[in-house]
Amino acid sequence: MSWINDLGYAIRLMRKHPGPAIFAILTLALGIGANTAMFSAVYAVLNSEALRSIRDPRSLVMLWCRNPAMKEFLAQRLWVSEGNYREWRRLSRSFENMTAFTTTTCILSGTNQTNGVPPKRVEAIRVQHNFFSLLGIRPAQGRVFTAEEAGKADDRVVLLSAALYKARFGNDPNLSRKRIRVDTIERDVIGVLPENYQMPAYWEGQNQPRPQIWMPLNLDNKNSLPEFWAPGYCIYARLRPGVTLTQARHEMNGIGERLRNEYPEQNKGVGINVFPIAEEDSSNKMRRSMLVLQFAVGFVLLIACANVGHILLTRSMAREREIAIRLALGARRRRIVRLMLIESLLLSILGCIVGLLVASWSFSGISAIAPEDFYRLGRLRLESPVLVYSIIITMATALLSGVMPALHSATQNINATLAKNSRWIGQSSKWACSGMVIGEVALALVLLIGAGLMIRSLQILMNVNLGFQTDHLLTARLTLMNPNGKEADAPRQTAFCSQLLARVQALPGVKSASLSSGLPMQSVTMGNYDIEGASLKDRDASRKDRVIPEKENWSIAFITRTTQDYFETMWIKLKRGRNFTHMETEAQKPGVVVVSESFARINWPDQEALGKGILLPGKNEPTRLTVVGIVADTRYAGPEGDINPEMFIPSRTFPTVNLALQTEGDPAAMALAIEKIIRSINPNQSIDNIRAMDQWLREFPSSAEKRFYMIILASFAGLALALASLGLYGVLSYVVTLRTRDLGVRMALGANTKEVFRLMIWQGFKLTLIGVTAGLIGAFLLTRLIQALIFGISTRDPIVFIVSVVLITVVALLASYLPARRATRIDPIESLRAE
Repeated sequence: MSWINDLGYAIRLMRKHPGPAIFAILTLALGIGANTAMFSAVYAVLNSEALRSIRDPRSLVMLWCRNPAMKEFLAQRLWVSEGNYREWRRLSRSFENMTAFTTTTCILSGTNQTNGVPPKRVEAIRVQHNFFSLLGIRPAQGRVFTAEEAGKADDRVVLLSAALYKARFGNDPNLSRKRIRVDTIERDVIGVLPENYQMPAYWEGQNQPRPQIWMPLNLDNKNSLPEFWAPGYCIYARLRPGVTLTQARHEMNGIGERLRNEYPEQNKGVGINVFPIAEEDSSNKMRRSMLVLQFAVGFVLLIACANVGHILLTRSMAREREIAIRLALGARRRRIVRLMLIESLLLSILGCIVGLLVASWSFSGISAIAPEDFYRLGRLRLESPVLVYSIIITMATALLSGVMPALHSATQNINATLAKNSRWIGQSSKWACSGMVIGEVALALVLLIGAGLMIRSLQILMNVNLGFQTDHLLTARLTLMNPNGKEADAPRQTAFCSQLLARVQALPGVKSASLSSGLPMQSVTMGNYDIEGASLKDRDASRKDRVIPEKENWSIAFITRTTQDYFETMWIKLKRGRNFTHMETEAQKPGVVVVSESFARINWPDQEALGKGILLPGKNEPTRLTVVGIVADTRYAGPEGDINPEMFIPSRTFPTVNLALQTEGDPAAMALAIEKIIRSINPNQSIDNIRAMDQWLREFPSSAEKRFYMIILASFAGLALALASLGLYGVLSYVVTLRTRDLGVRMALGANTKEVFRLMIWQGFKLTLIGVTAGLIGAFLLTRLIQALIFGISTRDPIVFIVSVVLITVVALLASYLPARRATRIDPIESLRAE
């Protein structure tokens, strides 16, 4: 078979000239490896393990309440009350089944089987008995809940995650008599979920449940009206066969309108949203962002193909006489094309093999820079679709790299080739080499500008005025429990908080400490309020930032209960008025409140807010609070979040307490001391989280995502810049080789080394200038694709464009320097003698 002979010839040629072959293989390995690694990440987002672990995810949706007056994602995704859930299930015809669940936390402690196990707070989830059948989940061991078990108010059965079961009971396949203590109640373990099962995320991927405990959810024992209509549930539903998403949304819109009419007080301004589970698991923004990165790494592969194409083209030009003799002896031109393409294919296959190793090594790097549990990017691997993709781009790479050399060799004029000097280069070959370099520079510049925009965006994001300082600030969160493991009552909460605050403040190195019900970027509570003596009309009901209340006279704001040192600890500036006093903090009914500037501006736009009254809902009558201070606005939802109206109420009683302490040195160094203090007060008290506020900021979703995109894009840009500079270096080196006689004649006729040096530098600069021009045009057209990824700047930021152009020009000139220096060292006599 002739193609085997061609393959053998290509292998012999590579062994004869191993340097260019190794360079080509490594170049392709970088391009193919980077594309494979990025495609693996894209595949993990578009087809996550969570979606693959459930039955027919395309027909699975989540149902939410919506309120357009709410801000950010809460406007579209509000928890559902039991009353609405029952009505949706009764009235809808688009779904074959619905199920409700709610996430929570619980305390695990030792049993007779697991003595000595310290108490630990873990994520838990309560589900209806049909939850598992609707999602198509079968336990790896045991069984799921029955309808009778789910209907009991005091359930005694649980399912465990595979990880928790292994940690508590090892690999014992016998579930008989396995018990675990959950919130002081010993429960029977009736099943273990599969090891590979993951719950899909929701809120567009912002909430990734990782429950370890699964308990039955009973929705049949709520008799009081407020509890019946209290929001708190997430809803899964499965579309009936033949029903489209559009049809289901149309039906639910009609049901939402009907419920607003039938239950106006409970559903004022509330509608219904239906979202596919894939859209919940990862947002459209995230999917577009990952596809943009895949598009960007494609530029790196094109640059690698151009480099390899240049190597093959120069080799084909060096073999022009050989090819011409083959053609003169009767070889068919298509045979020459096949010979060149087989050589290109061999290089691409070897590059793919090495590239897969590069991709495997890259997985750990991607996992390291990706935020924790960021769309499962911490568990990347070479799956079959990824391998298929690698094979496809390998074939495409072979074609792109080999088509130009193949056409050059097959279309040459035999007589002209045999008659010309061996060091002569044709005009078409010059344009081919130059065009490749121009394309490489243009693509590299587009990536540089994209990376520069991301770097500038992250820099601006991290310097946004949050309204508080994050440095030297340590935070901890804990839900207060009695020694027996039950949630502490109010007197115990007060006693615990007082001891904790006193001991923490006495620690060396602690400048200030406070307790609160919430902290920025961690937890927040929203509540209703009204302004004393103000009608809805007086408060300008048409303003954009007013929230539609649950009742006619109520609005919504962030409410935080704090001790008196909260503002000092968080570095929140007091604008007017005063802080809380110790007596106000200790009082059961403080009667005072501190509000944010935006709260005062919204409710008293032309008046002084100090001394005004605020009404909070009460059981019998509203509670009146007097405004005694106004503080600076804070961005509770992170650097990109909106500024919301806030109220701060003095307190020393918190069921879930957030500790914040300002330190003189490294805050992380105080973590162990804080844990010891908490354990000394209550040995069974679990700590949900303890970390520095700087770490919260770094790991906050918007900041962490942008940092991830920036590092990936900057890596691609750096790789593209290196490959483009190598391509320019290779072209100029080859030009020097081909023009040895010409340069020798110039120097023999009196040209000095400076003139030769400038000539070669100008060759590189001219190609760079054309490439930069093309790259700027491409950047103006393509950078709009990353508009959703940047923050605080335009996609045409002049600083980024100027710095990128200067950088690529400097690198190109450095790449031109060595060939230019080699050209100045040509000996005229030796070059002419060689000819």
